[in-house]
Amino acid sequence: MTDELTGGRSRRVQAAGDPRLDHRLDHRLSDIVEHGILLQSETTSIAALEYLRAFDVSPTVIRRVLLEPGLRRQGGKMLPF
Repeated sequence: MTDELTGGRSRRVQAAGDPRLDHRLDHRLSDIVEHGILLQSETTSIAALEYLRAFDVSPTVIRRVLLEPGLRRQGGKMLPF
């Protein structure tokens, strides 16, 4: 694993084929997305959008979770919206 500097942010880059890191990153991304969804319900969609962008969540995921609640994945901690 190496550090990579992108856009002023340091980000970890995994060694190819390290499933442990994939799993940790998936959980981290899931937590970020869930927080964005909660933020949207308690504030505004713009605040949620800015939050998710700040964590480099892909535009496709942002669009799906903020604009199409019926298409959200049903994860372990996902709130029923």
